[in-house]
Amino acid sequence: MEKIVIGWIRQMSHLGWTRVRALMMTVAVLLTLAACGSRGDMPWPLEPGFAALIRVGGETYEMEVARVDGLLAHLEYSWKGQVIATSDVYHGLFAVSGHDEKGEFRHDIDLGEIDGLFPLAIGHTARLEGTAFTSAHPGSGRLLASFEVLRREAVRVGDHRFETFVLRVVSRLVFADGTSEQVIRTIYYAPRLGLPVRMRFESGGRTVHWQMIAVERRPRGRANRLGTVAI
Repeated sequence: MEKIVIGWIRQMSHLGWTRVRALMMTVAVLLTLAACGSRGDMPWPLEPGFAALIRVGGETYEMEVARVDGLLAHLEYSWKGQVIATSDVYHGLFAVSGHDEKGEFRHDIDLGEIDGLFPLAIGHTARLEGTAFTSAHPGSGRLLASFEVLRREAVRVGDHRFETFVLRVVSRLVFADGTSEQVIRTIYYAPRLGLPVRMRFESGGRTVHWQMIAVERRPRGRANRLGTVAI
C-alpha cells in the first residue's frame, strides 16, 4: 500500500507544495488506519454470514448469524448440516427467544437494563426481571438475571486473539408449578465480534463448556464451509 500511495503523491506533485503537504497529511491518516486494520484490533461488523465452529461437551457444531436487526442477532446452530437450535440474542449476551432440545422459549424483559452495561467496563453490573415462556412448562415463569463484569482476558480462537471482558451472569427461572432452575454463565465476551468466544454453564451440579474454535466471514450469497475462507 505504501508504494501505491507514494506513486500517487509523485503524480500529483505538480499541484504545488501546499496541496502536496495537505495530501501527505491525508495519506498519513490512511496509512495509520491501514496499520490499525493489520493489527487485527478493528471491530468486525456483526452481519449475516458470520459463522463459527463451536465445541460443546465434546461435540462440534456450526453457528451462523442468519440475520441482524439492530442489536438483536438471530443465530442458528447446525449439526451435520441440520439446524438443531436457534437463538435471538441481544447484544450477544442474552437470548430473548429461540428453540433448542427442550422446545421453544421466549423471555419478555426490559432490554434497556442490558444496554446499561455498555460500554463494558470492569465493575459494571445490571439486573433484570421479566417473564419466561417455555414449551417445557405450562404457563409462564418469573425470570431474574444479574450481570457483573469481572475482568479482562485474552482468548485465542484459531489464529485470532480476542481481547474479552469476562462476565458472570446468573439466571433464575421460577415457574407456576413450583419448579425452578438456575444457570450460572461465565461469558468471555469479545467486543470486536459482539459475541462471546467462550462460555461456561453451571446448573444442577453440571458444568458445560462452550468454546469457539474457528471463525469465518462469508461473502453474502455464497454458501461455503468453515475453514475455506480465512479472515
